[in-house]
Amino acid sequence: GEVEKGSYLLIENFDRLSRDKIVRSNKIFTDILSAGIRIVILDRDKIFDIEHLDIGDWITALIEFERANKESERKSDFSSKAWNINRNKMRSGQIVTKKVPKWLKVEDNQFIVDLEQVNRIEQLFKLSLKYGLLEATKQYNQLYDDKLAPHQVQYILGNRKLIGEHQPKKLYWEDGGKRRLKDEGVAIPNYYPQVIEPTLFYKVQ
Repeated sequence: GEVEKGSYLLIENFDRLSRDKIVRSNKIFTDILSAGIRIVILDRDKIFDIEHLDIGDWITALIEFERANKESERKSDFSSKAWNINRNKMRSGQIVTKKVPKWLKVEDNQFIVDLEQVNRIEQLFKLSLKYGLLEATKQYNQLYDDKLAPHQVQYILGNRKLIGEHQPKKLYWEDGGKRRLKDEGVAIPNYYPQVIEPTLFYKVQ
């Protein structure tokens, strides 16, 4: 009910609405129309409206959703193969992406440690060990300007990248149509520079 009935949803192409399996794509499509919202497909110069939806329109939508899904799967296969190669490179110690934790950056194919960030994280660990999660969060926020919520602190304290470990992940479908990141294979030890002593890390855990 947050979007008024009679509103228009403008999208360039059907694949901008969904690239999911045809049944799930069709559900998104029909749910939006059933909410009284008109869907405009710009590259077809076409308005889909539940009050004027005929069988031809429906078939067109289904065909487009199937096409979008197959194209997405094809690209995903290429991506999966590429990442399998990259994971093997990572296991041999090679850096394959500049997407790294915020206390690191990549320059000249080497990890560079942001010492200021690491000092803050180490302080967070020591505060947590002494006071517990909530008080550590409170005291950290009094010391630094990057204000953190307790759940963010909890995530940082449990992040095994701090002790050098990298766990490759992959998107999987779950029952109910949700996609979730899950571990892919065994973790890679000593991939990142170790910035928190394992003894301190495990004490906090």
